[in-house]
Amino acid sequence: MSKIHGWPDLSIGWRYQINTLLDLDLRVVVPDMMGYGGTDAPKVPPETLALYGMKRAADDIRELANQLGVHKIILGGHDWGGAIVYRVCLYYPEFVTHLITVTTPYLPLAKEYIPMEKLVNERIPSFRYQLQLVGPDVEAKIQTRDQIKEFLNAVYGGKGPNGEIGFTATDGVLFQNLSVLRPTPLVSAKELDYYADEFARHGLHGPRKAALPLTSVANTQANKHAVNWYRAMHQNFDDEKEWYVHANCEKLGQNKLYSRLDSLTSSMINIPVLFIRATKDMALVESLSMGMEKYIPNLTRRVVKSSHWALWQAPGQVNEYIKEWLDTVYFGASSKI
Repeated sequence: MSKIHGWPDLSIGWRYQINTLLDLDLRVVVPDMMGYGGTDAPKVPPETLALYGMKRAADDIRELANQLGVHKIILGGHDWGGAIVYRVCLYYPEFVTHLITVTTPYLPLAKEYIPMEKLVNERIPSFRYQLQLVGPDVEAKIQTRDQIKEFLNAVYGGKGPNGEIGFTATDGVLFQNLSVLRPTPLVSAKELDYYADEFARHGLHGPRKAALPLTSVANTQANKHAVNWYRAMHQNFDDEKEWYVHANCEKLGQNKLYSRLDSLTSSMINIPVLFIRATKDMALVESLSMGMEKYIPNLTRRVVKSSHWALWQAPGQVNEYIKEWLDTVYFGASSKI
């Protein structure tokens, strides 16, 4: 089994689930994704955003399994990791046998590219914070290791003495409040320090090759890497378009327009899927998950009373749902990996 993290997170985001999975006698691999932890963080430019796209991430996951001698896999994801593992199922349908996503609903292939600003204004207002992330403000204002720690504390739910918060889905980072926030209860001081150290490798948005002093400024060019996941939206659309045309070229003919794709049949995920929704997630709201059964006929839904950080805030309930589901659809099934 492999678990994929999101933003701003690392492989240890799954720390409360690993022992549960090991107790089930599963082999567990939890990597840092491109631009996080100790991974490479190519600069864009001169490199392209394709390195931070979901197709590249899917290819990396498939190759990691190959290197480990694994040909079929149970896959799990949270946040961006959830979006990625859905795409792994599309790009490599014979590779993934079972899928678990926490907080992340499934979004099928799009017939046309929708710019983020239009998407936010017309369809998904809870993604408005992403407009700030793809702009210059966050990487310009959050550069030192201490600033990174304050930022992470805000995103992880830290609050000030008068109820101040440091991050919302509509406004993004509230820079004026970061310094007054008390420590978030969702991570320990040691864990927050670890996150800050890891993100300081390359600045807030990805690793860099040498550790930063506590107050040093991160490499400003490298200070983009994890946010490049948000900047790769158009790249993801282009990759999906290329994959669809290639996969269907014989059936469609070389000149078939992508705008005529059958988004239903092309977006189907036919393996067993467990989707765990968090009731207090400000960004991945309930409405985004409506109609998933149209594309995922073998879908199991569960709900936890939690913020976006359900893996930490409600680990017992999340683990119980995962174990119960695996006992039923994996261990209880006649076929095994």
